[in-house]
Amino acid sequence: MNFLLNSISLFTFLSEFVVIHNGIITNYKDLRKFLESKGYEFESETDTETIAKLIKYVFDNRETEDITFSTLVERVIQQLEGAFALVFKSVHYPGEAVATRRGSPLLIGVRSKYKLSTEQIPILYRTCTLENVKNICKTRMKRLDSSACLHAVGDKAVEFFFASDASAIIEHTNRVIFLEDDDIAAVADGKLSIHRVKRSASDDPSRAIQTLQMEL
Repeated sequence: MNFLLNSISLFTFLSEFVVIHNGIITNYKDLRKFLESKGYEFESETDTETIAKLIKYVFDNRETEDITFSTLVERVIQQLEGAFALVFKSVHYPGEAVATRRGSPLLIGVRSKYKLSTEQIPILYRTCTLENVKNICKTRMKRLDSSACLHAVGDKAVEFFFASDASAIIEHTNRVIFLEDDDIAAVADGKLSIHRVKRSASDDPSRAIQTLQMEL
């Protein structure tokens, strides 16, 4: 996985959670005050550090040991106000990354020499993702007409690039997925799934892989 966000802040909290952030969190001072009241100490005045501490707080107070990474991120962004594009990594979830956006652009570049499982990634919703996104993917991948994850067929190699602008990834790939506001994209074991917390009548049921018509 590759991270090519432009104009970003990067903060690591005790090597447990890494947050790559592009945007402005307007309520970070209130969140910081709450976290300080819970004993969390801060080393900077940035909103990015507040996000890192917040996901650590959610993780520390999880009700079950097998909570998924995407569920943690889902709970974090429900507390955030403002515009943001975020990518999360954690030592607690090796080989995984979760990305989301609201009011700030975020796209995923896809590169593989092999055939992909789908060109249209179906959107999952909270009711079918809280248990375990990875298990859902494994189950649905057995039915080729309804794959819930994007991956290279036969468990071949595939690369995902997270970026805020297409110009950042065009030298690597011209195949991209544009995320919509409040999409939560999770990569685990080389497989990409996208879910949302709430369903609305205007929702597109999938995100398509698009081919960019641009040059370096």
